[in-house]
Amino acid sequence: MPKFAYAAGKRSQLLQPAIASLTDNTTGTASGTIADPGGTYTAATMRNDLASLTAQINSILAALRAAGIVKP
Repeated sequence: MPKFAYAAGKRSQLLQPAIASLTDNTTGTASGTIADPGGTYTAATMRNDLASLTAQINSILAALRAAGIVKP
């Protein structure tokens, strides 16, 4: 069980351990849509989907860091 420290000025909130951002090596293009690969699956579609998910995860982590919930 990890030990948590209280975030400065946030007594009711525990500061969670650091989580590293993901590195996107997919060569895909991130967007706000995850395409259905369906019957016309292509590697480019999969790369774009993975790039989009990576970008969204990193955005969430950045927001958690900015709010002082997750360690930088």
